[in-house]
Amino acid sequence: MELVRKGIDQLRREGLANAQKKVDNA
Repeated sequence: MELVRKGIDQLRREGLANAQKKVDNA
Protein backbone atom coordinates (compact mmCIF):
# COMPACT_ATOMS: atom_id res chain seq x y z
CA MET A 1 0.00 0.00 0.00
CA GLU A 2 2.89 2.38 0.73
CA LEU A 3 4.14 2.10 -2.85
CA VAL A 4 0.68 2.92 -4.18
CA ARG A 5 0.49 5.98 -1.95
CA LYS A 6 3.92 7.16 -3.09
CA GLY A 7 2.91 6.63 -6.72
CA ILE A 8 -0.24 8.69 -6.26
CA ASP A 9 1.76 11.44 -4.53
CA GLN A 10 4.21 11.46 -7.45
CA LEU A 11 1.42 11.69 -10.03
CA ARG A 12 -0.22 14.50 -8.08
CA ARG A 13 3.05 16.41 -7.83
CA GLU A 14 3.77 15.97 -11.54
CA GLY A 15 0.22 17.04 -12.38
CA LEU A 16 0.61 20.18 -10.27
CA ALA A 17 3.97 20.95 -11.89
CA ASN A 18 2.46 20.53 -15.37
CA ALA A 19 -0.51 22.72 -14.46
CA GLN A 20 1.86 25.40 -13.14
CA LYS A 21 3.87 25.30 -16.40
CA LYS A 22 0.68 25.76 -18.40
CA VAL A 23 -0.25 28.75 -16.24
CA ASP A 24 3.22 30.26 -16.73
CA ASN A 25 2.98 29.78 -20.51
CA ALA A 26 -0.54 31.21 -20.76
